[in-house]
Amino acid sequence: MGQEETAGLVSDCLRTVQRCIVETRTLSHLLHPPLLDEAGFASAARCYVEEFDKRSEIDLRLELPDGLPRLTPALELALFRALQESLTNVHRYSGSSSVDIKVTMDAQSIVLIVRDYGRGIPEEILRNFHEHGSGVGVGFGFKTGGGGGAPSCGAMRRPGPVCGTGVGCEAGVGVAVAIPVCRGRESTGC
Repeated sequence: MGQEETAGLVSDCLRTVQRCIVETRTLSHLLHPPLLDEAGFASAARCYVEEFDKRSEIDLRLELPDGLPRLTPALELALFRALQESLTNVHRYSGSSSVDIKVTMDAQSIVLIVRDYGRGIPEEILRNFHEHGSGVGVGFGFKTGGGGGAPSCGAMRRPGPVCGTGVGCEAGVGVAVAIPVCRGRESTGC
């Protein structure tokens, strides 16, 4: 192998390493964005939803309560991961062109609801879950609506119902994550 060939291979290797570094940084920021630690869940969720909207071409609508307080780091990370996983599943499986994301908080809990208007959850997966209690991601519980075994609303939830949250359950999938919170501490969360 001559010097020119060797120089070409080294140059290709350096470009590949640079791409790997960029990809690693991007992945790191997606998994745990610095904004989550610096400004909290609300800011990180806004930024993530904006970027996801651009990358996926899915119309995302985010509704956050005014003045959402900082939460414990573990609680903010759990909510952020639920948001990420829900949007990833919408992108991969639902075929929905729009998603509604709503966060509510009261004295007992904070609730994240992600609602798409796509295909819904396949009947085989629903049957498997009802028969074996598995096959539905990281869900704690599951509720469906509609008749004849056809899903009109599927959800991960804990505790409380998903339908009746004001998000609607006529088509697609709704994911609701409710996490208990404690008041009276410097930041909210148990």
